[in-house]
Amino acid sequence: MEYLFSYGTLQDKTVQMRLFGTNVHSLTAVLLNHAVVCVDGYLSIVPYSGEEVVGEILELSSLQLQIADKWEEVPLYTRSHIVVTTSAGLSVVWVYFRAIDTQTLDINKYVGRLHGMSDEEFEQDIKSFNHCVAKEQEEL
Repeated sequence: MEYLFSYGTLQDKTVQMRLFGTNVHSLTAVLLNHAVVCVDGYLSIVPYSGEEVVGEILELSSLQLQIADKWEEVPLYTRSHIVVTTSAGLSVVWVYFRAIDTQTLDINKYVGRLHGMSDEEFEQDIKSFNHCVAKEQEEL
């Protein structure tokens, strides 16, 4: 099994059903000294002293992790290991983040600002994504 810390859409049970065909087992977790930011319409996490990101650790199969990679548009996002805190202690898990140059960007103005996608836009994104995944699977 693979373990992925989600701080965004992959926590949503509807998204899980559409992407993976099932709801996945999850556990609440906290990423300390980081914040969620939205830059150019994309959510990401950045180091940010004193802040924390509450999310979920998702238990995924290798295939589900590959699907998540496509959903998160790797290489736009990078998947890396990170340490999160759970009720059971510390866990090393995968997380997706977008490279943001925090040296030249005033990150303070982005902390806490979320992307305002409507339900209809979100639903269309999922439909488009599912179509692409299905097409790729047909080609295999």
